Amino acid sequence: MHLSQVDLNLFVVLEAIYREGNITRAGVQLNLTQPAISHALKRLRDLLQDPLFVRQGAHMVPTPFTRNIIEEVRQALQILEVNLSQSRNFDPKNTRRNFHLALWEYAEALLLPPLLQRLTDAAPGMSITTSRVRRRDLETELASGSVDLAIEIPMTVSDRIRHKWLLHEQFVVMARQGHPAIKNKLDLETYVAQRHVHISSRRHGRRRSQAPK
Repeated sequence: MHLSQVDLNLFVVLEAIYREGNITRAGVQLNLTQPAISHALKRLRDLLQDPLFVRQGAHMVPTPFTRNIIEEVRQALQILEVNLSQSRNFDPKNTRRNFHLALWEYAEALLLPPLLQRLTDAAPGMSITTSRVRRRDLETELASGSVDLAIEIPMTVSDRIRHKWLLHEQFVVMARQGHPAIKNKLDLETYVAQRHVHISSRRHGRRRSQAPK
């Protein structure tokens, strides 16, 4: 059984019936009708292949299977509830969350050390995972939540991705001392006419590497 096939709300119903011992009272606690509770219980019985509860008068008595799983179900629901609550009220001092950052190599070298230093005091329980993601995949990774934050060179993104300029830097040209084509200044025409060395850690994308003159 894959978790994607399971409606987690069914386990909320399971826990309520176990706690109240009665379908009607469980429905009152969850603000659901009795038919809705009964339908959820039937779906869960079919899913788990167990009666889960046996009716004795007005009381629903849990089966051995239900008794065996109820504590794990309660713990899982509690963890989920706490995590959702923390997501709504984020407290960096107490979070134990791991954040996944997509950084290109220059941003990683420039920004990651001071970021980690600052987090030591501001969020001591937080952890950071970094990776390099292809620019063409960044929007998909961000939208799906696989990546929490990306620091990259400017790119076109849709309105569903919030973004802002972080820093501006100028490009510089490095050439050997005494280069015959470069005098006191370098214009665009001269620059384009030269052979260049291209260095990149990326395996994909436009590039051309040539030996320098």
